[in-house]
Amino acid sequence: MNKNDLLKLTLDVYEEECKYLKELELDVDNQQSFGYFSVPSTCYAVKGRKYHLNAAEVVITYEQIMYATLSNVLINGLYHLEPVDVDYFFPTIVDEKTLIVKFNTRFYKQVNNHSFRGVFLIKKIISRTGKKFFYTEFNIEEGAQIADVIICIES
Repeated sequence: MNKNDLLKLTLDVYEEECKYLKELELDVDNQQSFGYFSVPSTCYAVKGRKYHLNAAEVVITYEQIMYATLSNVLINGLYHLEPVDVDYFFPTIVDEKTLIVKFNTRFYKQVNNHSFRGVFLIKKIISRTGKKFFYTEFNIEEGAQIADVIICIES
């Protein structure tokens, strides 16, 4: 399946106002993807005040780029992984088989919530009996905010 169809399937579970990932570019050779985001409003700040990208929205943006990227990786059988059926990935892997094991963030600068870029990198994949661990990094605006995240997907 192509990346645009998989991006649409990824975002279908979110309310319209929470579809932050606007575009996805894949760099298969370097095991990374580039996401272009916009968070026009927030539920986590006093209404009417100017705000910047906050921690709660970083988690949501991470989740969107992670699922969009991993759907491409797993459904298309990239990185020597056994392909999975699209109807199994959505919803079974997304709803039942994925666990964020570790989410470590560092915030160095404020980020403009209306338009920003994030790079999702798969640093390594470890297979254990019935599980795959994805060691990932999410780098927003060239180091302004960084998340090191470990994802576990059960087979």
